[in-house]
Amino acid sequence: MPHYTQYDLYTMDRESIVWAYCLLQDRFESLRDSDYADLEERFHILKVRAFGRSSERSSILKGEKLKGSERKVEDGEAEDSNAKKSDPEGRTGGTEDNTGGTDKGKKGKGRPLRSKGCASKVTEGLPVIDEDIVLTADELERIFGPGVGYTDDPRFEKTYDEVCTLPCSHYVVRYHIHVYRSDDKIVPAAHVDKMKKGSLQTPDLLAEIVNDRCVLQLPMNRISQELAREGFLLTRQTMARWCIDFGTEYVAPMVLRMFDLIVDTGYVQADETPMIIGRTMDKRRVEARQWVFRTAAIMGGRQIIVFYFDETRSADVLRELFGSLQKKITMICDSYISYKTFSKEMDGLVTIANCYTHARRNFTDIIKAIPGFKKMTEEEKKEILSYQIVGIIDGIFDNEREFKDMSAQVRQEQRMDKSEKIVDNLFDTLKAIPESSFDKSSKLYEAVNYLLVQEQNFREFLKDGNVPVHNSSCEQAIIPFSLGRNGWKSIDSIDGGITLGYYYSLTETAKANGAIPFYYLKFLFERLPKLFKEHGGRPAPELFDELMPWTETYRAYEAAAVVASHQDLIRLAKVRRSEVPA
Repeated sequence: MPHYTQYDLYTMDRESIVWAYCLLQDRFESLRDSDYADLEERFHILKVRAFGRSSERSSILKGEKLKGSERKVEDGEAEDSNAKKSDPEGRTGGTEDNTGGTDKGKKGKGRPLRSKGCASKVTEGLPVIDEDIVLTADELERIFGPGVGYTDDPRFEKTYDEVCTLPCSHYVVRYHIHVYRSDDKIVPAAHVDKMKKGSLQTPDLLAEIVNDRCVLQLPMNRISQELAREGFLLTRQTMARWCIDFGTEYVAPMVLRMFDLIVDTGYVQADETPMIIGRTMDKRRVEARQWVFRTAAIMGGRQIIVFYFDETRSADVLRELFGSLQKKITMICDSYISYKTFSKEMDGLVTIANCYTHARRNFTDIIKAIPGFKKMTEEEKKEILSYQIVGIIDGIFDNEREFKDMSAQVRQEQRMDKSEKIVDNLFDTLKAIPESSFDKSSKLYEAVNYLLVQEQNFREFLKDGNVPVHNSSCEQAIIPFSLGRNGWKSIDSIDGGITLGYYYSLTETAKANGAIPFYYLKFLFERLPKLFKEHGGRPAPELFDELMPWTETYRAYEAAAVVASHQDLIRLAKVRRSEVPA
């Protein structure tokens, strides 16, 4: 549209002014009829994303209330065994205190149902300190009278439990190494082999710092403040330096081995998430990326999750990691252009399988942004295209829940028998819509085009039973990192971002395989320096396999470490009680 100055308008003839006015009027009508509607739709979608429910369950879209015992997960989320929230005894998550389901009390409010033996199940596995509560001889004499016989009858003994806690305790173990000397020989009782010469760094302490950082999602300064309250003055700069130095020297080669093991499976789930670097080499504050790669959760068995830091989101990252690929792999991911570009470059070695959760999310955002949608009747909702598409995709997810415990071969056969017709229906429905009925700037056009352009990638799961229909398990691995990012906001340096990815790789892999992250970190921090020393600083990649969280070596270590920790707690508790004045 031409731009006129005030002078131009004064000097224009009447016919030109009328023409300019009509042009302006047409522009306003276009804004009213199309652009304004698109802007309003985008505003509602942004509003829902910022302030609405994050859940994409069908019950939310229909306006139904979630029951207290229902898991709040996406419809596209696989209920894999490693993703279930369960306690060590295998009980799945229920009410907040794990005491059973919920029911309505007298006033109609949801209340937990407590079963017999509930308290003993909750405290099972905790160390027990037995305290005998008895009466003294003088007290018994006053009660029964002098010279009256009595017995301590165990048949009527009463017991009750209470759960106590000790704050995190740090103490110094000062070793006095005795040295023995004769005329021609000097022999020390032991050889000191510290993690870092002249430093207080120990496997226990470093494991605690990394566990607080990557499992509890605490920023370094908050960890430092909490330690200071307990009388241990350890600065965040010191902790950060410990983590960076140890991670760069010892953890990096192990994480690279973990990545190779993922590739060896032939199936890689991939995603990435942003993070802020506070100080780069040129003193700029920039947005970088943590890429996340993991084994296909649907395959079960050993699970590996690797975080990889890079300053960009470009295909160069994939070229660097997969450039020497010699075998075919399937990569499950979203539709970001870097994955497509890299797949084309690899000449058939990399097959892309797109995530149906991402496709479904585009339509659920549109549904949730429709004013008054929840008050519509079911018939009115079925007239909405986005609602129809979500219903079709939900049919695919329903089948996957039915197929989850099947072998890959049987699952692939069932997909071809039951899911292929649903996929055909999905794309037939989308292709039947005249393109002229879409405003190409609308979110609905983007959502429909997202599926149609990548139809082949969305059909890949039908050809292979090991390919999941969604990438939710990879997104779930990112959630702890995202929670931590909300607390620390930024990482000071690129080195910090790189090593943070290493440690998240260890903790998330430990959790995915049912290991306790703290003990697994301690296990590694004790053994990695010895492994490097024994092999001249360059151990073969295969040697790291014995340090993975699913090995018998680690399982035995964890079991012994839990018992030892319980014994230490009991000893410390008794010491503290003995120090309390009577």
